[in-house]
Parts: sequence; structure tokens; C-alpha cells
Amino acid sequence: MARGDIRVGSYVLNATVRAGGELIVHARGTASRRAGTIAGGSVLAGRHIQARLAGAPMSDRTIIGIVSDMETQARIDKLKKGIDFCNTEILRMFRTLKIKDFNEEEVRRLLERTPRAQKEHVSDVLRKLQKLIKLRAQGFEQQHALEQEQAEKLTEAEIVITGQTRSDVQIRFGEQTKMITENLTAPTFCFEDDEIKW
Repeated sequence: MARGDIRVGSYVLNATVRAGGELIVHARGTASRRAGTIAGGSVLAGRHIQARLAGAPMSDRTIIGIVSDMETQARIDKLKKGIDFCNTEILRMFRTLKIKDFNEEEVRRLLERTPRAQKEHVSDVLRKLQKLIKLRAQGFEQQHALEQEQAEKLTEAEIVITGQTRSDVQIRFGEQTKMITENLTAPTFCFEDDEIKW
């Protein structure tokens, strides 16, 4: 696993490899049938993968894919956890206050029916609720921006196999996967219109 690029001298066999940038499998020692091969395991990179051969008879399933870099994915996951926390707390406060929505009319009616002795406490809960709603909106906005950025990177990325891609290789771009059902000669895989193409 590397944040940056990974260069492999000859082949990747039944391994789990992840590069934040690009992953190149050189075909050094071309006398070997395996030279430049990715066979079995999972090989993922952030923007580019290149090899001579993908998959091999008698190897385990081969997954080759472009995914978001680890740091960005960690940020998205952290934002999702924060949004989930906000959602849980907002629902809890709605139940406590016996309201269904946070708008002017609901708040006005709530304050009208709240006894004077409890108004300060209810007002405090409403302020906390307002902060949580604002925090959740900011989380959604940041998550959307990061996911947009990742979607753009996916459309710029590619997987280049200069020789053959065997059937039963699974190609992945983000969350989308495509099982190759027949041997392909020298395909370049890309992601266009939310679809894996070659």
C-alpha cells in the first residue's frame, strides 16, 4: 500500500496492492510468461494502472480497479459518521420536543404550549437543534464536494492492458464493477457516463 505510485518490476500474483496514484507493472524479463502480468488478488490505484496481461488460467479471481485515494475516502467516511451522529441527535431532539420539523411555525407552536418554567430549557434544546441542523448541512456539502471531486477523477482515470485481459477479470471504477466475460486484446478501460467502457 502506498500513498503515491507503485512500480512493479515483473508481475503481481495473488496479491493485494493499492496505490494512491498510479500502478505500473513492467514486463521486465520478457522470457517469463508472467512478465507484466496482474493475476489473482486485488490491484487498485487512484488514477492509472498499466500492465501487459490481466488474469491468468488457474489463478484466483483478479480485481483491477480505480478507487478514491485513501485520504479522501477517510475524509468522506468521517463526514458520513458525523452526519449519522447529527441525524441521530436531531431525531432524538424532535422526539423530546414532540415536533416533526424545525421551522418557524413548529417552533412558535412549541413555545406557545411550553409552560413558563420550561421555556428556558426548551429554548436551549432548540438552539442545540439549530446548531446540529447547520452542522449536518455543512457535512452534506463537504461530502458532496469530495464525491464530485472523486467522480471527476474517475472520468480522467484509465486501466491500460497492452496485451490480453482474460475473462473472469473484474474491472472496478469507484463503486461500479464489470466482470469481463470474454478475452479482450489490448483494452483500455475508462469510466464515462457512469459506466465502465473499453
